[in-house]
Amino acid sequence: MPVRYGIISRMSSKKNMNIPDPAMQTLLIPLTARAQETRRGGSIIHDEYAVKILDELGADETSLPLRRKTSLLMCLRAAVMDRLTDDFLREAGTPMVVQLGCGLDSRFERMGKGRTRWIDIDHGEVIDLRRRFFPDSEAYEMISASLAEDPWIDELPEEGEKLFLAEGVLMYLQPQEVRDLFEALQKRFPGSRFICDVFDSLTAKHIHHHVSMKASGIKQFWGIDSSRDICSWGNGIELKDELVFTDIPENRKLSLRDRISYRIADYIPMVKRAHRIIIAEL
Repeated sequence: MPVRYGIISRMSSKKNMNIPDPAMQTLLIPLTARAQETRRGGSIIHDEYAVKILDELGADETSLPLRRKTSLLMCLRAAVMDRLTDDFLREAGTPMVVQLGCGLDSRFERMGKGRTRWIDIDHGEVIDLRRRFFPDSEAYEMISASLAEDPWIDELPEEGEKLFLAEGVLMYLQPQEVRDLFEALQKRFPGSRFICDVFDSLTAKHIHHHVSMKASGIKQFWGIDSSRDICSWGNGIELKDELVFTDIPENRKLSLRDRISYRIADYIPMVKRAHRIIIAEL
C-alpha cells in the first residue's frame, strides 16, 4: 500500500515511523514538488534525492493536495534558498550551515557537500527517517530537537561563520517562539546570517484554508507584515535584504505564462508581500 497522507509502507510501518499523518504530509508536499520538477526535466531545481526518497517511500503522489501553483512556489523557494546558500559559501572563510526544520530536504547534498560543515535539525522522528537516506559524517550531522523547546543551540559548535536556514518552518511557530529563536541565536552566535521565508499577517490568518494546509490541522500560523520589525528584537539584529517571489532571478526559468502571472502579481502589493524571504544578520 502506498503512502496516503503520511501512511508509510514498503520501507516501514507508520507505527515504526511514529510520525503523525499531518506532519508526514508537510514533509511529503515539498519533497514531491521538487521530485516532480526533477522528473519532468524542469529548470527551476534539480533534486535527484527527492526522486529517490519519494520512490523508496512508495508515496502515492496523486493523494497529496499539491496544486500546480503551490508546487511551483515551493520549487522557486528551494531554488532561491540554494542560491543564497551558495552565495554564503562563496563569501565565508570558514562556513558552517545549520538548517532548522530540515524535513526531507537534501540541500547539503545539492549545495554543501565538500564545501562546508553542515548540521540539519528537526524532530526526532523526522531525523530517524532522514537517517535512512542521509548518513552522518565528519562534515554532516543531524540533531534531533524541537526548535521551540530543546536546548539544541548549546549543542552547536562555536567555530565557523554560521548561516541559519529556515525554509517553510517559522510560520508554524508561535510569535514569541520566533522572537525567542532569533534572540537566542544572536546571543550565542552574533554576526551570523539568518535566512527564512515568512508570511504576512493576512496570509498567516487565512492560510489554514489552503488545500495543502487543511490536513495539517494547524489553525494558527505566524506572520510578519514589516520585515524590519525583527530589527527591534535582540541587540541590533539587522535586516540585510528582503526578496519577494514576484521579482527574483529564478523567475526567468518559468514558462511564459507563469512569468506573466508573476509579473502581474508584482504590481499587487497584497499579493507581492504575502510570502517573502528575509535575510538578516544576527
